[in-house]
Amino acid sequence: MAEVGEQIVGAYLKAIKDCDLVEYNIALREKGHKGEIDVIGLNIKGKHVYICEVATHVLGFQYARNKRPANYEVLVKKFEKDITFAKKYFKGYKKTFMFWTPIVKITGEKAKYQAERDLRHLEKYLERKHKIKIELIYNEKYYNCYKEIKQYSTKLNEHVDNFPLRFLQIIEKLEKYLNYLNKIGK
Repeated sequence: MAEVGEQIVGAYLKAIKDCDLVEYNIALREKGHKGEIDVIGLNIKGKHVYICEVATHVLGFQYARNKRPANYEVLVKKFEKDITFAKKYFKGYKKTFMFWTPIVKITGEKAKYQAERDLRHLEKYLERKHKIKIELIYNEKYYNCYKEIKQYSTKLNEHVDNFPLRFLQIIEKLEKYLNYLNKIGK
């Protein structure tokens, strides 16, 4: 089952990127490429695929190996397999690779471990090796994506099957109704 961070990404892909199909935790079973892709969104008419990795660390993004930060190494491995998968199965599609995490702590230049620096190194590596411009969605950009989903939810009246989108829809309708009651003095 998709965790809530993955479902938020799925809601964004459906609502904002107009994806017809969103799948979660796609298992890779090819030789040399084990693991999974967190979220894939497919806009069929536009022939566009979104390949997303998601790290929902609410205290700040940080992968570790042997009790040491390993952000760069983990993400390079993840996106290498994602790129191989996308090239094999989505020929003729525009491909957008995304990394989503709500919080990346900004540390001083002299800090030994810098998650944001690791993301910038990943960005440069993928551009240099694969000619891919990855979309890094964190901090303010993550929050702005949330606001886009929230705005979209205000227009919905029918039931939706995505938990975060449904939750926002319910809260938006409740707020609207409570404002109405407040105006009429109830």
